[in-house]
Order: sequence, then C-alpha cells, then structure tokens
Amino acid sequence: MPYPPKRQVAMGLILLATIACTPTNPSPSRLDDVDAAPARIGQGRTAVFMSHVEPPTLSQHRALTGTGSVPSDAIRLFNASLFTVDDRAVPQPYLAETAPQLNTESWKVFSDGRMETTYTLRQGAQWHDGTPLTAEDFVLSWRIQNTPEMGVADLLPMRVMEDVAAVDARTMLVRWSQSYPQADALAGRDWAPAPQHIVGHTFAAAAGESMDTFANHPYWTREYVGAGPFRLERWEPGAFMAGVAFDGHVWGRPNIDRIQVLFVSDPNTAVAHLLAGEAHVSVDFTLSFEQGPTLRREWASQIGGSVLFSPDKLRYVTIQFKPEYASPREILDVRVRQALAHAIDKQGFVDGLLDGEGHAAETMVPPTVDYYSEVQRVITSYPYDLRMTEQLMAETGATKGPDGFSVTASGERFSPELRATAGGQTEREQAILADGWRRSGLDVRSRTLSPAEDADRETRSTFPAFATANTGLEEPTLMVKLYSPNAATAARRWAGSNRGGWNHPEYDRLYDILTTNLDPRGRIQAVVQAMKLVNDELPMFPLYYNYLVAAHVAAIQGPNAYAPGGSGTWNVHEWAWRS
Repeated sequence: MPYPPKRQVAMGLILLATIACTPTNPSPSRLDDVDAAPARIGQGRTAVFMSHVEPPTLSQHRALTGTGSVPSDAIRLFNASLFTVDDRAVPQPYLAETAPQLNTESWKVFSDGRMETTYTLRQGAQWHDGTPLTAEDFVLSWRIQNTPEMGVADLLPMRVMEDVAAVDARTMLVRWSQSYPQADALAGRDWAPAPQHIVGHTFAAAAGESMDTFANHPYWTREYVGAGPFRLERWEPGAFMAGVAFDGHVWGRPNIDRIQVLFVSDPNTAVAHLLAGEAHVSVDFTLSFEQGPTLRREWASQIGGSVLFSPDKLRYVTIQFKPEYASPREILDVRVRQALAHAIDKQGFVDGLLDGEGHAAETMVPPTVDYYSEVQRVITSYPYDLRMTEQLMAETGATKGPDGFSVTASGERFSPELRATAGGQTEREQAILADGWRRSGLDVRSRTLSPAEDADRETRSTFPAFATANTGLEEPTLMVKLYSPNAATAARRWAGSNRGGWNHPEYDRLYDILTTNLDPRGRIQAVVQAMKLVNDELPMFPLYYNYLVAAHVAAIQGPNAYAPGGSGTWNVHEWAWRS
C-alpha cells in the first residue's frame, strides 16, 4: 500500500525549463581518455552522464553504501531493486512481479502485530552475467544486513524482518516481528539483492570473524555485477565508468546502447561539458541551482536542451552530540543552540542561493504535506533576531570580548567549527551561514571537506560542532536522520545518517510509530509530535528546501522533473536518442 502520510505536491513546485531546438552541426565529443568511439549529440550510441562524485560502491546495499551526497542516480543505472519509486513518488514493482496486498494471502497481519509477506520475482530475472536472480540472493542480502559487524542490523526494515525464507527459486516469505507499513515498497537501500554465486562463499568464510575481507571484495566496485538497465563494462578510478545496455533487464532492454558516467565535482565544468557536447545528461548533485539559468540562456541560442528543477531535498545543519567529539561543549546547551538558530537568516539562503525560489525551512517536513498546518500550530519558531541571540548567550554566562565575539562562562572564546562539502552551492551556503553567525558575535570557523574526505564515513561523522547536510523529504527518510539506532559510530563501522549521534527516547518512540503503525492518521500524529520535539530540542537547524537540478541535451528524450521522494532515473531504460 502507498506509504501515508502522503503529501499533496503542487505542480508549481516542480519547475521545468525546456528550450528544445533541432541540433545543427553538433560539437564532437572531446573525451580523449575514453576508449569508446567519441559520443556526438544525436549520433553514435554512447550517452555521457555526469555525476558529482565517484561512488564508493555500485551496490545499493545499505551495509556497503554511504549516506549524504551518495550519487544514487548514477548507482541506479546499474541496479534493479524489488520495488522502485516513479517520478510521482509512487512505488512500482520492479524485480517483484506484484506488490503484496494487505489482508490477503500475500500480506497477513496477525493479532499480536506480527506479519507475513510473500514476494514473487519476475520470470526470467537475471544478473548481468546471465546467472538467474533468485530468492536465495535476497536471503543472502538479509543475512548480510543482519550481521552486527556490518553496522546496519538495528535499522529498519531489517530490524523487524525476523526471518526470510526462499519458498522456491522465485518466491520469498518474510516473517516480520511487528507491523511495517512500507512492506510493499522495499527499495534498494531497504533490501538489495546480493549475488549468492559471487559473494556467498566470501560472506560465509567471513562469518564470525572480521567482515573487512567481505566488505573489500572487488565485486562491490570494479567487478560489480548488478541487474539494472546497464552492465558495468569498465571503471577507471577517478575518471569514469562505462556501461552497456543489458539485454536481460526485467523492464526491457534500454533504448540507449552505451553509457559513460563521468565524475565531475565542479558544477561550472559540468556546464561547460554540456554546452560543448562532451556530455549529454547531468544527474545527482552535479549542478547547483545557479547553473540552471546559465544553461537556459546558452541553450536558447545553441543546440537546445532541458533544465529540470525537482524540489527534493532539505538542507540543514547537523549538530555533534557524541560527547567524545563535541567541541566546544557549550553546543550541548539547548540555549546556545537556540541562540544560534535565531542568528540564521533563512530567507537569505533562499534569496542568495535560489534566486528567491523555494521556501525557508521552519522545521523538517516541507509545507507541501497536507498536515503542515498541524505542525505549524505546535512547533517553536526561531525568527531571525540577533537580540534574542545575545540574550540567550548571556543566559549561559557568556560575555562579549573586546573584539565583539562571545566568550564562554569558562573564559574560552566560543569558536565552533562549521563543515561543508566542496562545491559551488554548498560552499556559498557555508559562507552565508558562517558570515551570519560571525556578524552576531559568534566566532564560527569554516572547514571545507575534499571529495575524498566527504566519501569517508568516519570523517563525516566525527565533526566537532556543525556540518551542513541534506536529506530527502519522505517522512521516514527525514526522521531517520535523528533516530538513535541510526547513529554513526565506530562500533557500527560509521554507518548511519544520524551523524551527530543525537539520542532521545521519545523521538525514537515516535519514529517507531511512524514506521510500524498501519493506521495513516496515527503516523501523521507521530510526525507532528516529533516535529514539536525537534524544534524544542534543536538537534539540527533546518535551513531551506533545495532543488535538485538535472539537465539533458535536446538529443536525449525521456528525463522528467520529479516530485519529492520520487526518482528522476526510474525509467532510464525508456530514454532514447531523439530522431
């Protein structure tokens, strides 16, 4: 069943800027480091994609992949999952033949709250090497994620998947320890298949010992075998990945014969590649909002193309609560966090980064949810007010030093660090935030992480004070960012997107209601109460709702903008060269 609480998405929030022209004298590709024949707009069969970062693995398996700025669209090109979401955020059966139906033989709910669901794989599903994809591959995946050393065994849905059995080659029976309303929408990160014939022996050999050998198996990177639209043909570290259309794809062979995925961290370089005809599609976080108008202007007079703006992310500041890393200690005082919140000019982000488009964020959930008025009635707001910042800091015993910056009650200069990942919009966001805090008398220092540091889970989880981040807008995705079992710690191999390690039993209880209650109204009430708690305790600072910006040349047809929680590449197998 669809995962309520569902949002009513206003079409006006999904911006589509399209300037389509008939290509004339297209520029040849200049990808000199690629062996394949040069890709030309409208000619040849290689579509060149760009993503902002090289993935640490091509697997969607939660135990192996990371969080944050993971290039999920690029990874999706090589993967198929049990279910996927379309561009309207509606779950669609993918490897599964159909979705289980509540209160039928395929989805049983018992009086004690336990459940059983049955999934049947599509006839003919296979891995890229031609080996049949079977129920045993999902059983292996379940075993991997339930291994404590992999660091994700206590996350949903695995935590409540009590047992998984292969009834036959195409059928899995899942016994749940409690109800789970999203059982008909298990995506790749929830339960990605793992090829028994490739990694089964390695996993069995590592069981009970170190999982490092298993986690470092070359299968997860350069020898990856998936089941998605494209089969990995070549991976040049630091440069690109190349793939070919997979004839055995369960939704049909892709129309595009070959792809290359370039790793382009600089958004201006990505624009140059698109305008020069050296790339055809940008996905993930390759482009920032500011590149959209540039492309529109240039494509109006050149070969044409489409710029797609999808309102899909919350930008926020996460706060360090793990005592061994939190510095200065004053950030653990809620009054200090309230003071910092009052010193954030959120509309300034919207005006300075998004040209006035979009919305400042007063809480985690976006104003597009149909219960937002209920949230507004109960949350504490923190309007931009530097007098409140000064008053709250004074309540903690802080004073102003001779240079105008705050000095703590212990006599130390209050000088927390603000981290952000490298990139156009994120670095400008960091500068705006740090400058605003400094103008309020808070001596915030900035540190920008390199792509390599950003990819390191330990580095991203051991920041001393503040770090900017983003998250999708579906309620479980939002709320898991503060769920204590999802805390990133050494014991969990730094897996988990609660990087600050906030721990609040009442919040955890509300999250459990959201993710286990089969009654939609009960889930809504849990979200409303959780948002009140978050705004009272301030374990994060929500900033604004951001657009993911994608672009494609006129020679490619098929990509669309998408709703919050949706996917822009779910139907990539249908994309085609324009005739």
